[in-house]
Amino acid sequence: MKEGRKAQYKKETQQTSLSRRTVELTRTIIKAALTQAVKEQLIARNPADATELPPADEEKEVIPFTQEEALKFLNSIKGKRLFAAYYLCLATGLRRGELLGLKWEDIDFRSGNFEIKRNLVEVKNETGKYVLEFQKPKTRKSQRTIPMTEDIIKVLKAHKVKQNEEKLFFGKGYQDNGLVFCSEDGRPLWPRNFHRQYSNLLKAAGIPHKKPHAMRHTFVSLLLEQGEDLKNIQELVGHASIVVTANVYGKIAEKTKKKAVEKMSQILKIEAVNR
Repeated sequence: MKEGRKAQYKKETQQTSLSRRTVELTRTIIKAALTQAVKEQLIARNPADATELPPADEEKEVIPFTQEEALKFLNSIKGKRLFAAYYLCLATGLRRGELLGLKWEDIDFRSGNFEIKRNLVEVKNETGKYVLEFQKPKTRKSQRTIPMTEDIIKVLKAHKVKQNEEKLFFGKGYQDNGLVFCSEDGRPLWPRNFHRQYSNLLKAAGIPHKKPHAMRHTFVSLLLEQGEDLKNIQELVGHASIVVTANVYGKIAEKTKKKAVEKMSQILKIEAVNR
């Protein structure tokens, strides 16, 4: 393993959406294999000894879409089966589990609102096997009502028409769980599969890889840039405390701070030179 290959591997793991646990496990396996190679005198030393895991705080950093990237992404996936899912994430800041746990009964087209009542998550059962499970939101703030724009309503209604066509196609084989976003035969979508599809769509659109959570960050960052009230944003995304909203998205507010200073300069505008 040459230095160039190690650097390439590090770059690849940072650009993909691998979790810290997956990267750590991969490193452990590679290190063990190379240790054995040293024992068998196939190589002189173990190059994995010099590798380090990325800092935990570095891993948590999520880079949002720019406005241009968000529009490019949506335009590139028009007509795709789950277009409505990605649109809703960007337009409302839903968490992935909230999106995949959303049911049609949660949506009221008359009032123009929908409610977040559950998450779809992967959990280990008693045998150690991963299974899907619906869970209640962890905090009271996460259980929230979100208003819909006319565009959101149109997108969701169009999605429902396509889903009804799938129901007719599968007939008795359709497993109707009432989910808004599900597999073609009605089964819940595995979060990891949703993640994989998202990554492939990003790549096809020519957009640098971003974690699915970046769609939620994008919702917040673009609203901040437009000067939206932080308390309003907190209520919409369901943060337990406004401190969380401010801490997680504080870096994104640099543009808005500059705009605020520029506004004050306009208010106090005087001749630059005192004559």
